[in-house]
Amino acid sequence: MIADRAGERVRAVHFAAHSDVWRYPRGIARLDGGRHVRVYLARGSHAAYPRSCRLSLCHQTQTGLFEARFNGRRGWVANDPAVCRRRCVRLMPQAADGAPASWNAWNGRWGFPSSQLFAPPRTPSYQARYRDPFAARISGRRVFDR
Repeated sequence: MIADRAGERVRAVHFAAHSDVWRYPRGIARLDGGRHVRVYLARGSHAAYPRSCRLSLCHQTQTGLFEARFNGRRGWVANDPAVCRRRCVRLMPQAADGAPASWNAWNGRWGFPSSQLFAPPRTPSYQARYRDPFAARISGRRVFDR
């Protein structure tokens, strides 16, 4: 989030969703409690959006591709530490000296291949959007329920 000097108004927010990071028009992102940007994650995905979509089939930004619902009615499953321990935490690779390596240093792919056409994404440090974190594609999207 990029805020004004007083930290009271959101100037810009970048949301990562699938293959790109998107910057939406001013006023689309909302502050929750005055300090945090409200984020809607698509069900079963890492894709983040500034507004909800309550349709059974939503759309990704700037594509004709469908997206899972992101309506904000349920909290993220990993908000519960017990659930996350069972589902989220995994051992990370070790450096040559046996010390733990950063999760971002792993050179593999996240997830499992579900299609021969689309390989899982590379670890963040191997993706251009993480090497240049302020770069974002500008979207004029204002409506998310269509």
